[in-house]
Amino acid sequence: MLLEVEIHLKIFTDSVAICVTECCEVFMLMIYYVQDRDEAKRQLTAHQKIIEKHKEMIQKCINFTKMLLVEKVIIKSNSTYCICLLPVGKQSFRCCSYSAN
Repeated sequence: MLLEVEIHLKIFTDSVAICVTECCEVFMLMIYYVQDRDEAKRQLTAHQKIIEKHKEMIQKCINFTKMLLVEKVIIKSNSTYCICLLPVGKQSFRCCSYSAN
């Protein structure tokens, strides 16, 4: 009888040891998963900040380009361009008046 109890105790102890080992492995995997998830969140946040900065820079460029186009239209509508050619035989040309109102 004592021998059977020792055998069952040994089997139980081995089973508990296997369960503890497997639980430790699962726990370590969970820790790595949480660490990876936190690192991924940190990287995602950093990338989102970079994207926001790029969006702001693009918006500034768009606004500046619009301003330049508006100025170009205003200058073009308020100015007169005239190119008068010199008599035939001359190799150059001269510009007549450029006036901005």
